[in-house]
Amino acid sequence: MEGCHVWRTRVKLASSLLVFQFCFIIGFDNKYKPITVYAAVLQTTVFSSSSPNVFGSEQVGTAAVLRVELGEAPEAPIGMKIPQVIHRRRRATSFDATSRNEVALAFLRSQAQIFTAGSAPGWTGDVSTCDAGTTTSAWRAAVVSRLNLYRELIGLDNVTEHATLSARTQQGALIISANGVMSHFPPPASACYTEIGYNSSGQSNIAIGSYGTSSIDAYMDDPGPSNAAVGHRRWFIFPQLAVIGNGDTGTVPWDGGCCGAFGNNVMVFCEADNGGIDCFASGRSAPDFQAWPSPGYVPFELFPTSRRWSVSKAGVDFTLGVAFVTINGVARNVTSTTGRRPSRSFACMG
Repeated sequence: MEGCHVWRTRVKLASSLLVFQFCFIIGFDNKYKPITVYAAVLQTTVFSSSSPNVFGSEQVGTAAVLRVELGEAPEAPIGMKIPQVIHRRRRATSFDATSRNEVALAFLRSQAQIFTAGSAPGWTGDVSTCDAGTTTSAWRAAVVSRLNLYRELIGLDNVTEHATLSARTQQGALIISANGVMSHFPPPASACYTEIGYNSSGQSNIAIGSYGTSSIDAYMDDPGPSNAAVGHRRWFIFPQLAVIGNGDTGTVPWDGGCCGAFGNNVMVFCEADNGGIDCFASGRSAPDFQAWPSPGYVPFELFPTSRRWSVSKAGVDFTLGVAFVTINGVARNVTSTTGRRPSRSFACMG
């Protein structure tokens, strides 16, 4: 369709082949006339990998977890400074996203790193004494690597972990584990409450019932009725994101009660209370738009079970856009959500 922002997806499972085509008519001026339109074809082939069976990763597998819930995505504070200058190009990633073999190997490397890190974070803390503790460096490295796998598939620069931020997010995760509930603004009466934990909670993606790379995958999936705008995902694939902190606490799966359940905080923006550390950086590389699922090949294990597809682009008004979906040439209904967070327009389809 002329004048559309298009991406197509081929999903091949066994002998079946489904072709998804998503098309956005976007960009209108105040007189409802189309302004500069850009054509971008995104072809994504989703393929299955046997790597979970090969490596037996317990971080990725969540069979032992009774319940996993995500909090709502954190809201950027009014007036937060965000670098605006980025390169409008896809970065030179460590693998070719248009090569099935290279993507498969990149995924296998991520799985191997998870397996090497172990099935538990090596948490040194204790809920009963409100000790936030720490996790092993291998565990945290696997978390960062998993997030960077998603970012490289999309064509974004990698992020790094900052030890100070991780120490702060440990305190935020501890509040979750100690109380069996999530909040970006935990009340002072909460068990194991600290001001640092409170502040980190407001600047982080938060989850209960999962930790480590399982939480990274859950945030990118972004399921649940409160996450239709896939805010957790879009924080993770925000081009200017450069530094994160990761906190994991708890020793048992979450059964809906208290206490000691797995808790996770991943800091995605930094405010002044973090000692001047900036989570964002200017001059970051990025493709013209950020979509998940992304161009090229995507491992089936990373495909969003929430069935939420998203695209973000700065300076584009998606609120006046129209979405079309066809599967094998047959038009299908689509529910779309549009808006802005933190400083980029987005559209999400499901």
